[in-house]
Amino acid sequence: MAENYDPDAETPGPDDPFEIDQIPSFADGDFPPNPSILMTEHVPDEVRSLCGDGYETIFNGYVTEFDVKSEQDVLAWFVKAGFTVEPNAVLAGILSGIWFG
Repeated sequence: MAENYDPDAETPGPDDPFEIDQIPSFADGDFPPNPSILMTEHVPDEVRSLCGDGYETIFNGYVTEFDVKSEQDVLAWFVKAGFTVEPNAVLAGILSGIWFG
């Protein structure tokens, strides 16, 4: 993978030090995928307009965020629409940029 960015780069070894900012696009929210962008692309308009707050960003386009106070309303909408909803705090934390280790 390193050769995709720098053909002269050496592939790091398993014990080499690593900084998360070495991953291209990490600092600007493009990697890992930003939940605010994915919600804008995949959450139905009805849910976003009911509970979401959307805004335009310079680099990532339009994003949607939900206030934590709306969590039960959002989950209820998905259940009513026939989705299975299973809370997963660890996964939500990881996707929100909170690292568990």
